[in-house]
Amino acid sequence: MDVYISATFVLFIACSSAEYNTNLKLKRELLSPERYDPVFRPVNNTSTKIEYHLVLNYAEILLIESEQMMTFSFWIEINWIDEFLTWDPNLYEGITDLTLLPSTLWTPHFGMFNSIGDFNIQVNDRSLLSVNYTGMVLLEQGMYANIECIMDITKFPFDVQVCEFHIIDLYMTSDKTRFKDFELLSSSISGSQWMVLSHTGRIVEKFGKSAVQFQFIIKRLPDFYLITLVTPLIVSSLLNPMVILIPASSGETVSVAVTILLSYTVFLNVVSGILPKTSSSISVLSVYIMILQGLSAVYTIICIILVKMDIKHNLFNCLRKRSARVDPNMKAFSSKETNKEYVKVTNCNVQLLL
Repeated sequence: MDVYISATFVLFIACSSAEYNTNLKLKRELLSPERYDPVFRPVNNTSTKIEYHLVLNYAEILLIESEQMMTFSFWIEINWIDEFLTWDPNLYEGITDLTLLPSTLWTPHFGMFNSIGDFNIQVNDRSLLSVNYTGMVLLEQGMYANIECIMDITKFPFDVQVCEFHIIDLYMTSDKTRFKDFELLSSSISGSQWMVLSHTGRIVEKFGKSAVQFQFIIKRLPDFYLITLVTPLIVSSLLNPMVILIPASSGETVSVAVTILLSYTVFLNVVSGILPKTSSSISVLSVYIMILQGLSAVYTIICIILVKMDIKHNLFNCLRKRSARVDPNMKAFSSKETNKEYVKVTNCNVQLLL
């Protein structure tokens, strides 16, 4: 039994070593300096265009309104034909695929137009390229990108945004390379406050280079803002006119009116903190809050006037009652009684003014 296990292990090692040697031999023959230079386009005829097939699979999309930026993560696959990297698998023990470093092959340089920050789709030695015996080279890479997205906030929080970006070949003109076709896939996870209504793409030419234009139409899910922002605004707008019905003598009329007035300032600060600082579009909700704030200021002024009128009315009644206690037919008053009535009238005046 031990002899059988040992023989199997030795056979496995021998096969692995033979496969490694064959892969190494194939790599050396394909990438020998006399045969291959990664600087030049890998075509036998210079008039031949290298054609790309692109697959974009996005996973998560997030819009940052204050910065007018769309952030999303995606998995990208691009393949093309390298005419110098072909071989017959029968001559190399059935090997049909090789994994090589990007620095050893001719690799296109792609960029993301409308990107904020790094413009290039980085392909470095941490990435690996898969090469098929037919010459097809496959680049696979996960990425995280920030895209500029000019937002229309007029209907916030019921807004729909349109964001676009291009994936473009940076250094090769359209007469040397082109995008033949593409696929746009979604692996998005629910739970975000944004929902993708549609995603489309088309092959275009931009700056004389082949590119794929992608467009995302994204709708905001307004539930959070309806509960935390819109509903309190509606309630306060209904409550605001009611301050006039509070009796002026209670002493709470002006304080309630001022409190509601200040609450609109808080609402306006909250909205301005969410939305971008742009003059291209103004949120209807912001205009609505400003109107409510103006009406609240009017109600506050009315309350102040009513309280002032109530004070004057009460003071007049108080003085009239005090003066009625003095008999006009009396010719003289004792000094003590006169002072007592004066103090009563004065105290009434001071109490009402306070």
